[in-house]
Order: sequence, then structure tokens, then C-alpha cells
Amino acid sequence: MTDKIDTEEWVDQYITGLIDHTGLDVFIEEISLDDEDVIHVQIAGPDSARVIGREGQALDSLQHLVVASAIHAGAREQRILVDVEDYRVRRENRVRDDAIHFAEEALDTGDYQDLFPMSPRERRLVHMALADMDGVSTESVGQGEDRFVRIVPTRQ
Repeated sequence: MTDKIDTEEWVDQYITGLIDHTGLDVFIEEISLDDEDVIHVQIAGPDSARVIGREGQALDSLQHLVVASAIHAGAREQRILVDVEDYRVRRENRVRDDAIHFAEEALDTGDYQDLFPMSPRERRLVHMALADMDGVSTESVGQGEDRFVRIVPTRQ
């Protein structure tokens, strides 16, 4: 059994090493621990868009790599969240705003509204954002990468 390591220090060294090997012009802007014991890593720099990738795919891959490697290295069980220039926050706000917009559209037209395919995390955000909205319900539809949220008006 591997001895447990200091996760924050390990994350700093691991991501710094990855950045050095990629040659991308980015750096760790901040590593912080929140009240729920989640390690937040904020990356910034001129090549930030390349680290984010198309619709956050490269960032999601980096997130997965860091978490899997931390577990393998013996880091204590702790959530790690990697972000680039607050991309995740901006994306979550946009997903919530879109959900509300399409829910209002469903209420106005009386027709269901299909959102674009989303990750499980983003679908959950939509369901949560509209859970208390009167007159609409949500359901996930489709399979795999094509899975999306359908907003259904419940009042006529």
C-alpha cells in the first residue's frame, strides 16, 4: 500500500510538470482549498484556450488525468477541480441561462424544447436550474455523447 501524500503539493508539482512538458504558455495561477475540502486549481496564460479545447474537452481530459494520477500516486481521497481562467464557472452560468431561456420558450409556445447534447454534469445543472420552475419539467433523452435535456411544458 502506498503512503498517503500531501495532495495539494502533489497536484502543484504534477500539473507544473505537465505544463512544462507540453510547452504551452500557461501557469498555475492559484491552488486553493475550499470549505468542502475540494482542491481548486486555476490555470491561466496566453495559451489558455488550447488548454480548454473545443467546448472544454481538453480541460475535461486534463481533469480526468490529474484525478486518476493523484489516486494512483496515493493522494488522500479528495476532490480536485482544475479550471482555466474560470471557464467552468462561465460555462455553468451559460448552461443555466440557456436552460431558463428555453424553459420560458417552452412555456410561451407550449412545445417541448430540446437542448444541445451535454455532459452528465451539465445535464444535471439544467435539471437543478429548472427543478423549482413552475410549469416545466425536464428529462434526459438519447444515448452516450448525443444525450441531451428535453424541457417539457407541464401546464397548458
